[in-house]
Amino acid sequence: MTRALKSTLPLLLLIMAGCKKNDTLLPIKEKEVMGVVRPMGVTPVTFNWETVNWMPTPPGQSQIPPPWSGQGSLTSTYGIDVVSDHKASDGWVLLYNTFNALAPAPLVNPYFILYNRYRGLMRIYFYTTTQFVYPSTYVVDGVSVISNAGTTLLNYLGNEVVDPSKKRTSFTQVEPAPTDGSQPLAANRWYMLQYEMAYDPQITSLTSDNIQISWFTNFNSVSSIALGGSLTGTIKSAVGAPGTAMNSALQTTGKVVGQGALAWIGSAVLQNNGNTTTGTNTMGIGVTAFKNIAKGLESALSAASGNFPGAIAGIFSAIFGGNSGSQGVNMNIDASINMTGTLTTAGSFPSSPTSLYVPGTQILSTAQNYVPLSNEPLGVFNLRARPVIDITVYEQGWPDYNWPAGTNTSMVTFGYHATAPENDLFTPNPNVIKDGADGAVINEYTEEPLFILWDSIYTAGGNYANNLPNIELSSRAQYEDKGASRVISSTGDLTDSNIGFSFISTGLAKDLAITGEGGWSAGDYLTHGAALRVKVTLHPNSGGTYITNIKTFVANVRIHVIRPLGQPEVVSPILGLN
Repeated sequence: MTRALKSTLPLLLLIMAGCKKNDTLLPIKEKEVMGVVRPMGVTPVTFNWETVNWMPTPPGQSQIPPPWSGQGSLTSTYGIDVVSDHKASDGWVLLYNTFNALAPAPLVNPYFILYNRYRGLMRIYFYTTTQFVYPSTYVVDGVSVISNAGTTLLNYLGNEVVDPSKKRTSFTQVEPAPTDGSQPLAANRWYMLQYEMAYDPQITSLTSDNIQISWFTNFNSVSSIALGGSLTGTIKSAVGAPGTAMNSALQTTGKVVGQGALAWIGSAVLQNNGNTTTGTNTMGIGVTAFKNIAKGLESALSAASGNFPGAIAGIFSAIFGGNSGSQGVNMNIDASINMTGTLTTAGSFPSSPTSLYVPGTQILSTAQNYVPLSNEPLGVFNLRARPVIDITVYEQGWPDYNWPAGTNTSMVTFGYHATAPENDLFTPNPNVIKDGADGAVINEYTEEPLFILWDSIYTAGGNYANNLPNIELSSRAQYEDKGASRVISSTGDLTDSNIGFSFISTGLAKDLAITGEGGWSAGDYLTHGAALRVKVTLHPNSGGTYITNIKTFVANVRIHVIRPLGQPEVVSPILGLN
């Protein structure tokens, strides 16, 4: 009997028997138990994940509770605010599902995927049925785009500051350890993987035969980890990095040293793992960085709408709100990663990896296996390219320059012209920002130029390794100490604005703009420092809580050199990192 006939047989029997208006059977979309085979692949079974007592499984298979409660639940790893954050009224929709009450055989390691349309978060919930026991301490997972066509879909993963000119193809992270002391690896247990998707309008031009998204789960023992601070033996929040280097290193050498980001999920992680006053913590984060993160998070959670940028001091990549049950928090925090593992307890989960068609692509009639239940592009917004920030300096180095009295030649003016054509880059997802019950409106949109003084630049260059230049700020600027960096930011909104600040060291001004026979070039300090922080606050048309999404993007620069004695200003072409 074909699968198509199996899926229609129950309906045919009902029609033959005659259906009454007071029939107590659930609607077919609720009761449907076989995946519907269509010309374009298989449409997954739908179910109400908010109300089910047991997941849809075939007769003969042991009952499986939902991920939120019962045996093998997620509460041993995540706070109750995270576990309970799955309401359809908050924007969660079902993308994929392999649970099936009329499957021809017991389900093997089934999964379902929820996606939040207002926050751009994709959560994969999978349940292990295969019996396997390893003395390993952590789950290592990752996601990748399988395609010859580039996409920015994964750009928000593994870093605080996003480079719009890059197209990330993969991301790897180590999941946190259970908080109750239980071992992370077991059969008959739920796991959750979360990935934030960036909107890419080009997804709709791609077909299902030239792009897929793939996710995997491995396991490793990690004996120690440091994230810019002291070594600690326990990972308290997911740690990830773009690419596959982290997973490869753990699987082959057992040691990871490099840059990545701490993926903060839930509002309780900070309070449960450190002292927000002293900065001491059990997460491996530096004391100063921990205190600044705590301060920024507290301000962001308690700030009234429109209190910007003071409300997000020290926050560069985050999503606040959107959870009607509690205060939702998702953050990326850059960190240096030093991790040591044990090769004897490294391996792969059963039924891994898994590949899927990317929602929003054109699903061809030749598509096989499951197709997405919702085929709208993922992500909430993005920038199409790097923004441009203008920096004005005074020409230096000649003793016979006769500057007017009182001229401060070490003054550097940092300006952002939001209305310039080259900065018209904001790209919202039209499937999210729209009329209708499932749409949302932008309640507030703000762009804020930043100048990030990364310590690593001074160390690498050697010029200022031991003595960061003192900075004298104007009244219009705000100073942020980020631990591993320093940030100078404006207090303006979406209008042309300038930030005035003075560098005591004139040598630094020389590094900002270098001219010569070889043409224009920008020092490491300048090209690493320019960034634009974007804040977007959404409100669903159907009501509910506000969602604030903060992202910071790498910017290019255009240098203006002021010259004395009536000489014309010199303007560079747009410069930036490769």
